[in-house]
Amino acid sequence: MRPLQHATGSGPLRPPLCTRARAVQLLAGSAVAVGAATAAPGPAWGAPGAQAQRSRGGPPVPAYSARMAAALEYLDAHPLQLGSAPMYYEPDSQLAQQLPGEFVGLTPDSVLPPGCDAVQRTPGVDHFACTTVALLYLAAGALDHAHNLLVLLITHTTWAEGACDGEFGPGFSNANYWYAAAGAAGHPISGEVLAEAQRLARGNVRLEQLVASHGDAFSPPRFVASCSKALESRDAELSSFWSAVGTAEWLLLLRHCFARLQAECSAKP
Repeated sequence: MRPLQHATGSGPLRPPLCTRARAVQLLAGSAVAVGAATAAPGPAWGAPGAQAQRSRGGPPVPAYSARMAAALEYLDAHPLQLGSAPMYYEPDSQLAQQLPGEFVGLTPDSVLPPGCDAVQRTPGVDHFACTTVALLYLAAGALDHAHNLLVLLITHTTWAEGACDGEFGPGFSNANYWYAAAGAAGHPISGEVLAEAQRLARGNVRLEQLVASHGDAFSPPRFVASCSKALESRDAELSSFWSAVGTAEWLLLLRHCFARLQAECSAKP
C-alpha cells in the first residue's frame, strides 16, 4: 500500500482535483471533480445558518446544520490544488488517514436541514443526506470515507477522477468510463458548469478557446483531458483554471443535492 501524500505544503491530506470520482456515487447520475485555487470562486455557501444571503447573484443560501456549516467553513479555509492522491478501497476502520476535526463522526444525520425528522423519513431523504455528506468528505480529502458511505446505495457513477488506479485502469481512464456510464453530460448541473467555465475564462483568449472546444454543452471527456494535460504539463495557469472550474462544479452539485434533500424533507409521506 502506498502512503498517503500531501499534494502541496503541509497540513491534513487534501487530495486534489481530478483524483476523486470513484469516491462519489450518486443515484441522480452524477459525481464530481473538486478543486480550488487562487482563481476559484470564494465561499458561496454563506455564514452558518444564513438563509437570506445571496452568493454571486445566486439563490438564497440555505440554513445548514451546525455540523455542515462547520465543515463548509473548514473547506473555505483549506482550498485545494490540482494534483493526485491514491485511494485504498478499505473500510473506514482500516484507514490510517486522520480526518480534520470538523469531519470526525460526520454522518448523514449530521447534514439534515433544521426541522428534518432524523427518525421517520423517506428513502429520498436518506439518499440525498448520504450524497451531501459524501460531497463534504470528498472535498476534505476523505476519498475512501465518501466512497464507503455511498457504495451500499448504488452502482458507480462519476465525474473526473485523476491519476490513481481504479477498476478500469488509471484514474483518468476510469473517470472517462464512469462519466459515460453515469450519463453525466446530461446531468441538471452540466449547463451551469459550462457557464461557470465560460465566466472564469472570460478575458483570457487561451482559456476561452479551451472552453469553446466544449461546444454548446459541457463535455466530460474534454474536461478530464484538460485536467490530465494540466497535471502532465505542470502549467500553472491551466492548473489554476481547471481547479476553479472543479470548485464550481463541486459547489453546484452540493447545492443540487442539498436542495433535493430539503425537498425530500418537506415532502409528505
